[in-house]
Amino acid sequence: MDQRGEEIIPEQVAKGFQDSVIEVLTTKTIRAAREFHVKQVIAAGGVSANKGLRSSLEQAFSKEGIPFYVPPLNLCTDNAAMIGAAGSFMFKSGVRSNLSMNGLPGMELRSWSLA
Repeated sequence: MDQRGEEIIPEQVAKGFQDSVIEVLTTKTIRAAREFHVKQVIAAGGVSANKGLRSSLEQAFSKEGIPFYVPPLNLCTDNAAMIGAAGSFMFKSGVRSNLSMNGLPGMELRSWSLA
């Protein structure tokens, strides 16, 4: 790809985006910790598996003197694989939806009937 005669390297764009997101998340998390006078911070879930974010938060909270905890990488997964598997089971069972289906982030899987 190129733009204005300059080559665009997708990996560099992705790295720049990731670095920007890490900076914003770190800055806002530090700001919230200060504002609410927290005694410790815990990061969890899929986003906490990002090594750059983990490192940035660890360094920032170390400077602030606020304990920062994050689970081991193998415990920092997101639900994408689980939701994909659930959708596969639904599809194989003949369950279909149309485009009017709405995203419900809190919907329980047990509410899906495979019968």
